[in-house]
Amino acid sequence: MFKGYRKVLLMGAAFASLALTGACHHPPPPPEDMSAPDLTQPPAGDMTADKDMAVCSPATDPMCLVDMAKPPVDMTKPSEDMTKPPVDMTKPPEDMTRPPVDMTMSGDMSMPADMTRPGDMTMSMGGGIGDPCTADMECKAGMMPTCWKANVLNNPANPATPAGYCSAKCAADTDCGGGARCVPVGADKYCLKSCASATTCRKPGYACSFVAGGVCYPDAIYDCNPKSAGGTCTEAGTMKAGGCIRQAFEDKGTCQASCTVGVGTCPDRGGSKRQCIYYDATRNMYMDTWKGALCVNSVPMPKSAGAACSTLNECVDGYQCDTLDKTCHQLCQKGGMPACTMGMCADPYMTPAMGPGLCR
Repeated sequence: MFKGYRKVLLMGAAFASLALTGACHHPPPPPEDMSAPDLTQPPAGDMTADKDMAVCSPATDPMCLVDMAKPPVDMTKPSEDMTKPPVDMTKPPEDMTRPPVDMTMSGDMSMPADMTRPGDMTMSMGGGIGDPCTADMECKAGMMPTCWKANVLNNPANPATPAGYCSAKCAADTDCGGGARCVPVGADKYCLKSCASATTCRKPGYACSFVAGGVCYPDAIYDCNPKSAGGTCTEAGTMKAGGCIRQAFEDKGTCQASCTVGVGTCPDRGGSKRQCIYYDATRNMYMDTWKGALCVNSVPMPKSAGAACSTLNECVDGYQCDTLDKTCHQLCQKGGMPACTMGMCADPYMTPAMGPGLCR
């Protein structure tokens, strides 16, 4: 559940959705087609809201994350539900070939959407899902074991798999056995090793992605460090300055271009529609450093103004999920444009005098 982006997350829009106030934990995009989760390539609201304004916490609410790339159904694109695997881990959120971007509530992208199922910490005897390999016969788990010898899906265009990676096609988690999850990767679903910490996956070369609640996937899909240089980075492809959104338990994430709040201020990228939201990563459990407006993948079926919501990027362009009442509110610029069509431009994000706000 990634090319350009593909090399950043075969894990979209599953950019993994972002949390309402900034960064829904293992936190919410990310990273070609992680709009539905894509892990082969790389895969926002206000995360600064007061504690009592937090919409949700990824550590306690498995539904806290939403894939910014695309629905969680296809890992080749970002998924909307981070409690499930972003559609394609090869790409952002839905595609595991790229990193997913999750904009689910609470604005905390630092943790995976589903924390209810910890990874398997038991030692493998070899041949298990996620174990190193050089040939299919070395892999023993799953109905149709396969060895990703050098790249995800054995496709040179996808992220590299250092020392090989045992996987298998699947339809459900039960097909993978213990310690693994069935996640969309490319056009099919495959078993990926489950995880719940920065120490579970093999090093070097792999990271515990928030996709599907935590799966080990090549870390080449990530392109920035959410704790480095104030979280600033340069977005791959567009080469625009932006902020790093955490996508794994390790200090790894995907860079999203910065933007000006309003309608149509974010150009499409990789065929995915994007919108501008306010994201504060300083409020997540990792205390990351980015705080500002970022372009993130829009969900397939955005909510209208005033509709109930649970993820930062779940509303129509120009709006964001408010952590206060969990409904879609218009984004505004204090003392400037865009001005509120209804209500007043409030300051839930504690931004500068002319900074972004929400109409209430």
